[in-house]
Amino acid sequence: MSSASKKLINSVERCVDEALEGLVAVNPAVRLLEGHRVVVRGDIRDVVNSSKVTLLSGGGSGHEPAHPGYIGRGMLSASVAGAVFTSPPPGDILAALRTISTPDSAGTIIIVTNYTGDRLNFGLAMERGLQEGLKIEMVIVGDDCALTSNDKTAGRRGLVGTMLIDKVAGTLIIVKNYTGDRLNFGLAAERAKAEGLKVNMVVVGEDSALTSSDKTAGRRGLCGTVFMHKICGALAEEGRSLEDITKIARDAATKMGTIGVSLTPCSVPGAGPSFQLGADEMELGLGMTSQQVHIIFLQLLSAKEVVTMMLDHMTNTQSSTHLPVKKGDKVACMVNNLGGTSVLEMSIIAREAISQLESRGVVVERAYCASFMTSLEMAGVSITLLHLDDTLRKCLDADTTAPGWSKPWLPQGETTRVTPTPMVYQQKADTAEISTQGANVSKEEAAVIYKIIKLIAERLIAAEEKLNSLDKESGDGDCGSTLARGSLKIQSKLGSLESPGLPVGNPSQLALTLAGIVEDSMGGSSGGLYSLFCTAASVPLQKGSSGTQWCEALKAGISTIMRYGGAEPGDRTMLDALHAAGTVFTEAVGKKSAMEAFTDAVQAADKAAQSTATMKARAGRASYVSADHLKNPDPGAVAVTIWMKAILDCTETMNSFVILLH
Repeated sequence: MSSASKKLINSVERCVDEALEGLVAVNPAVRLLEGHRVVVRGDIRDVVNSSKVTLLSGGGSGHEPAHPGYIGRGMLSASVAGAVFTSPPPGDILAALRTISTPDSAGTIIIVTNYTGDRLNFGLAMERGLQEGLKIEMVIVGDDCALTSNDKTAGRRGLVGTMLIDKVAGTLIIVKNYTGDRLNFGLAAERAKAEGLKVNMVVVGEDSALTSSDKTAGRRGLCGTVFMHKICGALAEEGRSLEDITKIARDAATKMGTIGVSLTPCSVPGAGPSFQLGADEMELGLGMTSQQVHIIFLQLLSAKEVVTMMLDHMTNTQSSTHLPVKKGDKVACMVNNLGGTSVLEMSIIAREAISQLESRGVVVERAYCASFMTSLEMAGVSITLLHLDDTLRKCLDADTTAPGWSKPWLPQGETTRVTPTPMVYQQKADTAEISTQGANVSKEEAAVIYKIIKLIAERLIAAEEKLNSLDKESGDGDCGSTLARGSLKIQSKLGSLESPGLPVGNPSQLALTLAGIVEDSMGGSSGGLYSLFCTAASVPLQKGSSGTQWCEALKAGISTIMRYGGAEPGDRTMLDALHAAGTVFTEAVGKKSAMEAFTDAVQAADKAAQSTATMKARAGRASYVSADHLKNPDPGAVAVTIWMKAILDCTETMNSFVILLH
């Protein structure tokens, strides 16, 4: 069996080209440069002729939306893509430089992440461009805060921070601090300069992860590169000079830091995982191409603990790549999805990052949370901090048409981000305080009801794992957890037998109270169905609590579930067990003793629940699953038998059915 990971691609060889073609198809304001893996603004000729500085960045593919997603007014002019995790060749970089710059234009700035390949290739292209008379400058971004070396290094890697520096007359090349990118973009820049083009290069290396005391390739350019794209792009749109933009960009590159943590590796198309992490392991400090930095935690941490660890490492003054952050500092915080992290987790991490920074006295003036610079399908996040001043803040807020940029929304008239307090728009009455006309019962009957409710909750909590296991076959595996959540809430409100917290002395009011509890605590379809059941059952119980009223309550609950839930007996749902029990109980009451009638009802419910194993699902989530995969009973039906057996066991032990169904 192949060790290659699953990917929705057509071929390994053309996956990058087809991805770029897809980007252009979705965003027709950008165009591909024929014969090259280069994407440019569709109006690039107008930009070059407008005496505005142009911006170039790029690097290996697999980090989308970086970098082609940041092409547009107010950000990049063009982007060069290499193969996955591979620096682009100088030839493509030089072709991009020649397209976005002329000897008579305002110039170009190259933004490069601090990786050797990027520095070399972009540098080579830059030198060739200079020979052609192009005006070119380079800014290297190294925002990596993983390194702690106190010796000479090649600099911090350029990570996510690169995205904030892309807003420049001449051409500015923005490159992450990776050796390949520096070399290839540098080569292209030099060739462009030789052609008379005005080209500058900014190398981004804001990585704050590395801790080595030996000579290394230095701070990598990580997600700070995105900040670079935004800043330089805004300045270019203002019409600032090549020299001004380069100066501001290089200064901004020193004011940012990035730290990342991964839960899983990623895999290049056609290959297996780049490294291995155990089920209980996570790693701090990896680079954008998943280079490991050696800090591996042998157990997963909570979101709060992870963010604390990341911020502590980033700001550790003992680390040579730390970012100084103190009380009163004003920063922009970027929480970046490394590719495979759910939106739910991202929001939790963003909450923690902002909250913890504010608890340290840091003013988070701007916050961003999205996929800015990814590593294919890697599950993990990075956090980038950028110290703000008026110029940088204005650049971040400036408009852009780049599709990959995610701008936070501030309330009208507000200039600083503040976490809003919850809005109170309606005072909801406590369901437990609802007064009904239901009849009160004796103390003996109330005690029986109390003990039944208590045992039902205990049984459902104990069955959580069993019900979840059944639900994995036909649903999302949370049936047991949902019912346990409702049961725990009921337990928390139940109180003691001597001083109950629920109205066990009034069955009708109790049913309404339980309806409100399960609605709020369980949620989903189960919460809605049980809330409907209890609400409908409360009406017949207003007249009393005789055997007839309990039968009517059961029938009312069942018919209401059928009316609103849309299911019928035989559809493989909780209704199969409920309907069978209700039918048998109704027929037996008056003909048999109360205990015998309810025993028959429980047996009927159990038999019906087991029969759902061979039924074809026609309602609920299970109806979307092939019948071939449904081999076990429906978890909802099994849950009904669990709480009905709890009622039977409780009343058998206390011999109290006569009291309950007087």
